[in-house]
Amino acid sequence: MDMKINTDFLKSLRQEKGWSQEQLATVTGLSLRTIQRIEADGSCSLESRNALASVFELHGADLEKGLVSPDQQAGALLGLRYAKYGIIIGLAAATIGVAVDFFVGDLSAKYFGVALGVLGAVTGATFALLGTITQWLRLKNKIPSKQTSDM
Repeated sequence: MDMKINTDFLKSLRQEKGWSQEQLATVTGLSLRTIQRIEADGSCSLESRNALASVFELHGADLEKGLVSPDQQAGALLGLRYAKYGIIIGLAAATIGVAVDFFVGDLSAKYFGVALGVLGAVTGATFALLGTITQWLRLKNKIPSKQTSDM
């Protein structure tokens, strides 16, 4: 049974490993001609798809969907991590600013509590949004799942 895989995704995975088509053929046990045909038109057998997926530690279905490459995935997750650090630093700076205003006398105790509550709520909402984005990417299979069983 012939199936289609995303050729751009397959090529990017191969290139990220620094492999030629011949090297990919060797590690998968497929012929060079098979690799060339798959990269040209995307059609392959279930066995070829699974051999390719195994080499890249993906599920076979991941090759069909054309997920982001591992380097792009790592970059996206790193960006989310830095966003979280930015939120923490921003919250700390805002808290220090509110506390200084309170202790200098420019802010009453009532508004001090309100300001800290608002800062906490905004921070909580921002972290919830980042968590939602991360989960959405996983559900949409933009972040590939690692192979856990034989296909």
